[in-house]
Amino acid sequence: MQLRHILYTVQKGLNNPIAIRYPRGRGRIVNWKQPFKTIEIGKAEILKEGATLAVLSIGIMAHEVSKAFEKLTKAQKHACGHYDMGFVKPLDEAL
Repeated sequence: MQLRHILYTVQKGLNNPIAIRYPRGRGRIVNWKQPFKTIEIGKAEILKEGATLAVLSIGIMAHEVSKAFEKLTKAQKHACGHYDMGFVKPLDEAL
């Protein structure tokens, strides 16, 4: 769904050029026909808070990281955070 939202956002107009990585293959979201929304360029999303380790992912790799987290022990899950960066540049430094 993020691809739909970024395409919607950029067609509204930007002040700078943008490169979009268009993934190949099939998506995993069954209910993808949701209303479009404007997203904030460069804003990351917290998928899971963690105490000592941060795993940063971009795009569909977020799904793979989430699957890997399912195999962790309870203590390991508490230690690991997961952040979907969404953008390589600009990087969400505040997060």
